[in-house]
Amino acid sequence: MQWQNGYERGVRYYADEFFLEDGTAKYFHDRTYPIDVHCYAQALVFFAEQKMSYGDLIDRVTVKFLETFRDPAGFFYFQIKPGKTIKIPYMRWSQAWSLHALTSYLRYTAKNSESD
Repeated sequence: MQWQNGYERGVRYYADEFFLEDGTAKYFHDRTYPIDVHCYAQALVFFAEQKMSYGDLIDRVTVKFLETFRDPAGFFYFQIKPGKTIKIPYMRWSQAWSLHALTSYLRYTAKNSESD
């Protein structure tokens, strides 16, 4: 199909330009801040469903997501700006998307462990 090459180029651009080496998910392609929970969540949901292999990226993003956004009390932060972390546990934005992302990650890891 003709659209597949363009789609795959777009996915590679997303993977190459929107993530730092340590797994930090960028809000914009050319700058990091604000660091937003939704960027991590959407990345995990998206890459977990790709036919191309992005396992290393998924693992790095998941580790950084949990290190950066998970509060010891069990909720997820909203956003980080230079010098300030917004820890408001918004149900729809932070909590729901974080749980959706972790569910996608678990489904991804289960599917890939079955094929080993």
